[in-house]
Amino acid sequence: MINALHDATNGHPPPIIVVSAYATAEMRSAVIQAGARLFVSKPISRAKLEFAPSYLNLGRNTTAAPESEPGAQLNFDRLLILGPANEILPRFAADVTANFEQARATFDRDPVAAIPEVHKLRTTLLLVGASTAVDLLRVIENLAATNPDIARSGPLWTELEQEIDAVVAAVRAATNPAGPSD
Repeated sequence: MINALHDATNGHPPPIIVVSAYATAEMRSAVIQAGARLFVSKPISRAKLEFAPSYLNLGRNTTAAPESEPGAQLNFDRLLILGPANEILPRFAADVTANFEQARATFDRDPVAAIPEVHKLRTTLLLVGASTAVDLLRVIENLAATNPDIARSGPLWTELEQEIDAVVAAVRAATNPAGPSD
């Protein structure tokens, strides 16, 4: 039926999202091969609902917010318990960048094996309240567990990379609030 819809619309059918509670891996694979664009397992979460339009490129703006916006939302108080900002924040920024690169590289090889690395990155970003990046990582974790082929989605990783870059920029700005010296 999905393929018939594809043929009837000259190869441009509306995106089909399949939602199921008790689907096997074989069923998921068959549905995607039959032409569905996305498989979402129940229960449906806010993160899953927000992910679908960006994955399907359905009008959701997937560009990063201006750098000043994430910085306004971040809170470094939990990190600063560990030491002075000029020591802790640069280390945090470096760790977030390295953890992102490691998680992405592992995901490219084996999404399921990378779930612990993605979880570690998500937990790290929770420390500063980077909610958009945390939500994206939660979706990646869920998709890796339920449908690893979807989890390899380039647009999702691109959006996450933009969010990570914005978080790192905000951390660097907080480390040197006066800006670069001349």
